[in-house]
Amino acid sequence: MDMYKVLLVLIFSFVIALPASASVGGRQLAHGEVPDGHEPMRMTQEQIRVFQEKRNAALQSIREHKDAFHEAMEKRMGEFERTKEIKRGELQKRLTAIKDERKKQIVVRLYENINTFNKNRVTHFGAVADRLEEIVGNIKSRTEKAAGHSLNVNAVRLKITEAENVIASARAAIETQAAKIYTPVITTEAQVRLEMEKIRQTAHADLTKVRDALQAAHSNVRDAAVELGKINGVDDAEIQ
Repeated sequence: MDMYKVLLVLIFSFVIALPASASVGGRQLAHGEVPDGHEPMRMTQEQIRVFQEKRNAALQSIREHKDAFHEAMEKRMGEFERTKEIKRGELQKRLTAIKDERKKQIVVRLYENINTFNKNRVTHFGAVADRLEEIVGNIKSRTEKAAGHSLNVNAVRLKITEAENVIASARAAIETQAAKIYTPVITTEAQVRLEMEKIRQTAHADLTKVRDALQAAHSNVRDAAVELGKINGVDDAEIQ
C-alpha cells in the first residue's frame, strides 16, 4: 500500500498509522525492499537537511496551532462553566412563577442536558480538528520529501494551504460554539414546552454548522491527499 493510499485511509478512519509493507504480484515486500528493476530515489545530504528542516517546521507549526487552540478552549470552557451556573440561578428564579414543581425540575434538567451535550460535542469536534491537522502534517512531510527530489509539488502545496485555512475556520467555529449557553426564557407554565423546544432546535442548528465546517475541512484534507497521490514517484524516495 503506498503512502497516498495510507493518507486516504487516515482521512476516513482518523487513525494515524503507516503501512509496514507493500505487495507486488501478490507477494509481500519486506520493509525497504523494492520491486525488481525499480531503483529507489536517494536523497543527498543537502536534500535530507532541507527536508528535515521543513518537516520539523511543519510539525512545530502543528504543535503551536494545537497548543493555542487548546489554551483558548480551556479558557472558553472555564467561562462556560461559570456562566452556566449563573444562568442556572437566574433560570431558577424565573421559575418561581411556576407552581408545578415537576415542570420546574424538567426545565432545569433539560437546561443541564442541552448545555452538557453542547460541551461534549465541542470537545469531540476539537479532537477531530486535531486529527485532521495531524494528517495534513503527514501530507506536508511527504510533499517536502518529493520536493527534495525536484518533483513538482506546487498543486499539492496549494491544496495543503486550502486545507489548513479551512481547518483554522473550523477551529474558530468550535471556539465560538464552546462559549454558547442555551437558556430558556420562561415566566409562565404555558411557555415551558415551546421554550424548551426552541433552545433544543437552536443548539441543534448551531452544532450542525460546526459539523459542516469540519466536514468541509475533511474534504479539503482528502483533496490534498488525492493531489499528492498524482505525483509519480512520491513514495520512491529514500532517506539514507
